[in-house]
Amino acid sequence: MTRAPGQTKRVLVFAVAVGTVAALAITDKAALSQEDAGAAIAAELRAQWPAENVVQTGWLRIRDSKGVRAELRLKCEIVVTPTNWACTFSVLGSNTTNTLEQLRVIHSANCAGEYVWTRAEPPQGSGAPGPHQQLSWTGTRWQCAFAGSDFWAVDLGLEFLCWPHQRLLKREMRRSRFCDVLESTNPAPTPDGYSRVVSWIDTETRGIVRAEAYDANNKLLKEFEPKEFKKVSGRWELRQMRIRNVQTGSQTIFELDKSGG
Repeated sequence: MTRAPGQTKRVLVFAVAVGTVAALAITDKAALSQEDAGAAIAAELRAQWPAENVVQTGWLRIRDSKGVRAELRLKCEIVVTPTNWACTFSVLGSNTTNTLEQLRVIHSANCAGEYVWTRAEPPQGSGAPGPHQQLSWTGTRWQCAFAGSDFWAVDLGLEFLCWPHQRLLKREMRRSRFCDVLESTNPAPTPDGYSRVVSWIDTETRGIVRAEAYDANNKLLKEFEPKEFKKVSGRWELRQMRIRNVQTGSQTIFELDKSGG
């Protein structure tokens, strides 16, 4: 589920904690309430803007529910301004000079992301814009599968961090890292959206080690797992992340090129 590069940088590098720490700071009388602590964590993550403009290339490797595979060339570009920052995801054609599909996510202090989605080819799936059409919205919009992948637009925008109900469930170890387990609850879930997202946040790096998204019936729908990281200029960058739809069996791997780092 991930702002992407840059916040893709942030969107994944997460620590997880051990059992004995799980109850600490939550049961301590001096600690914040679970809701206050959760709100503070979400606000901290939203405030982690990229420090500079970045352009990275990579791949979307898709396996659909029938086992059919596809590989799409991807470019991710981050632009930072004094008032906001934007990450643009572009699917490139075979000669890498033309853009087949593009999603721009704009983040600001107002929290809810602004999304601009365009396609150069006929739409794939429900709600997609037609050829050369532009679709734009603010905040939550479901069933917008970017480039036919398992990534919804709101996954790439980490929209769940903007929901008003955030709660620190516990602290525990995950993948040998100490983690805050954050539950983000959608105040108005739709039949085709998420009711809640549970994410494991590395207490040291503040990256997301794992996330689980639940459907309107509170059944597990998607799993997000970062797979590979690299430290560049003192900052952790996500190089590979997998998202899996546990209800359909499809999965998408987001993978950045390893050159330049």
